[in-house]
Amino acid sequence: MKLGEEFSEGERHPDYESPRALPAELAHGLSPTARHALSHPIRRGILRELNRDGATPRTPDELCPLFPGASRATIAYHANVLSDCGSVTVTLASASRGALTRSFISEVAADPEYQRALAATEQLDVPA
Repeated sequence: MKLGEEFSEGERHPDYESPRALPAELAHGLSPTARHALSHPIRRGILRELNRDGATPRTPDELCPLFPGASRATIAYHANVLSDCGSVTVTLASASRGALTRSFISEVAADPEYQRALAATEQLDVPA
């Protein structure tokens, strides 16, 4: 397949790797918002890390080394999805040369629904 070629319906790019999805038995008891937030292993990893640090805000640059092979943009994307779901809060701070730095802080550290799903998927998310 060459760059720019169309994919037929149901066909995936050869380099596509399906994320380890949330098991059906866990997804069944979650709200749609929580299910979406927890549906990707990188998002679950971000939540685990933010919950581990308590109330310490973390930037995508600080989170990136925890996910080998994931770019800063990928981490920022997934953190923004978590923000859209209400699972994390975004704080803005000015950095050098006037640029704004986005930091994320967990809003679900005490939520038993999230904690149960994060604990149950921890082994699933360990890289092979």
